[in-house]
Amino acid sequence: MTILITGAAGFIGTHLAAELKQKNYDVVLCDLENRFTEYHYSNFECIICDVSNIEHIDRLPKCDIIYHLAAQ
Repeated sequence: MTILITGAAGFIGTHLAAELKQKNYDVVLCDLENRFTEYHYSNFECIICDVSNIEHIDRLPKCDIIYHLAAQ
């Protein structure tokens, strides 16, 4: 099962991603800013894009579940 987390570089997204990865889910992280260079993101597929921009939607993978945590 593939899970996408938008706003994944934030406090809640980081903790949610770690918990889901520990339960052996395929987790894809998406955030507007490039804060994925930190060591705890090395085991994740990370996408930098603006989910509010329709032109960026094609960059997101097909997934089974989306946790939408992105905000302005």
